[in-house]
Amino acid sequence: MKAVVWHGIGDIRLDDVPDPKVEQPTDAVVRLTASAICGTDLHFVRGTFSGMREGTILGHEAAASFPIGKAMNKNLSMNAGNCNHRAYIPKLVEMVRTGVIDPVQVLTKVEALTDAIEAYEHFDRREAGWIKTELKLAAE
Repeated sequence: MKAVVWHGIGDIRLDDVPDPKVEQPTDAVVRLTASAICGTDLHFVRGTFSGMREGTILGHEAAASFPIGKAMNKNLSMNAGNCNHRAYIPKLVEMVRTGVIDPVQVLTKVEALTDAIEAYEHFDRREAGWIKTELKLAAE
């Protein structure tokens, strides 16, 4: 599979990596068809997060359709990097529900996964229009 891989400060690449596999009885492998760049990833790229190891796969923003309600009903734990989602999600959901925020406006770019490195560069430079970028796999 393809993944954005950290090789060193300022050095990220789109590499071929082994497919994930179930290693523990509590593991699950979820196939994503898209992912997004998160500001958390930029800490790794810039070197402001210590302890990074070469070969670390970046990205934790699943942008694919996933039945999150079914996951919650099964008492599953989902990790999502260091973003403090719990503090913001209820407020954001209410703002979307009441029409204060149009969620379509948050996703500002859609790029091919093969363009991930360039997308990270635009995002890192904080260029206008690069707020949230979805990275999509090529049609299979």
